[in-house]
Amino acid sequence: MFRDLRRKDKRMDKETTLDLLEKAEVGVLSTLGKDGYPYGVALNYVYLNQKIYFHCAKDGHKLDNINYHDKVSFSIYDDVQIKGKALTTYYRSLVVFGKARII
Repeated sequence: MFRDLRRKDKRMDKETTLDLLEKAEVGVLSTLGKDGYPYGVALNYVYLNQKIYFHCAKDGHKLDNINYHDKVSFSIYDDVQIKGKALTTYYRSLVVFGKARII
């Protein structure tokens, strides 16, 4: 159903993945709107009982999109180290796919 990780040598083990999910504070939630455009918004979150919770207003672009199409992705990155002279960046990141609902 989902693509396999292209750089398998970069795959994090489950413990490291959960550690990142539990310790990071901000991520980017991506949704799809009626207009066919993706919408990504940075927001803080809480990971609790194997679920990700977002606080938000009672209306807005994000909720309109979730009500239209419940499939979402959530990206998190942490430990960013930019190495300018080496022209590279080191970081930990993950992408979670799932379905969002309003509670």
